[in-house]
Amino acid sequence: MGRMVFVFWICMAYGLGVNAQPSAVVTISIEGVSSASGKIMMALFKQADGFPFTHQKAYKLKQINATPGTHTVRFTDLEPGTYAFAVYHDENGDSKLNTNAFGVPKEGYGFSNNVRPKFSAPDFEDAAFTLKGTQQMRVTIQY
Repeated sequence: MGRMVFVFWICMAYGLGVNAQPSAVVTISIEGVSSASGKIMMALFKQADGFPFTHQKAYKLKQINATPGTHTVRFTDLEPGTYAFAVYHDENGDSKLNTNAFGVPKEGYGFSNNVRPKFSAPDFEDAAFTLKGTQQMRVTIQY
């Protein structure tokens, strides 16, 4: 009997130690979408490399159909850590943020922490937030 209890506790300790990965969730409220044209595109980054618009380097991507108003997007099963996100309203459906000849966006966009840079895209550090468990954030689309 004593040996079975010992084996049980070893199995429990091993199982809990291996499978006990902390999981974090971020829920993002995207406010101010102006129309039902196209899609809302979102990229979540864990590093500065590629932030904010090189989606191929994003940690996770999401897209939803656009409708006027507010949308909610959830990223689940994340490791606790530092993240930043970029969102844009791909009104014409070409899967990129269109800009004019001077590089100024012609479609709506936003960043975590509601960073509003004046002359360039924000740095990862400006948009970064620390995710430890479950967190809710808001971003307002800027047109």
